[in-house]
Amino acid sequence: MADRVLFIGWNHPVVGREQQAMELFQKVVEFYGKLQADGRIESFEPVILAAHGGDLNRFFLLKGEAGKLAELREDDAFVQIVMEAGYWQGYRQGTGWSLSKCCHRSSQQGED
Repeated sequence: MADRVLFIGWNHPVVGREQQAMELFQKVVEFYGKLQADGRIESFEPVILAAHGGDLNRFFLLKGEAGKLAELREDDAFVQIVMEAGYWQGYRQGTGWSLSKCCHRSSQQGED
């Protein structure tokens, strides 16, 4: 079970670069699909948020093992995508924990 997540978010495409941003989005979906098929990540979820007044409107959530996600962030193809992410305003990424695993641990502790 995946215990970690990699969050990759952004606001909107850069004005005048909408086509490149859409092409990058498609490239990223294909890349993450291949990572999943190869077992390098457990899953990924692309999300587009409804209008809410904030500066985060789109993101990917990748789930996987800590070591594999760390390796991914050093992968040449991933680094190239990060460099191309200049087509997305407010690009950001961060790591975290899957609460499903935390909740599973909590329920097991209650069984003692």
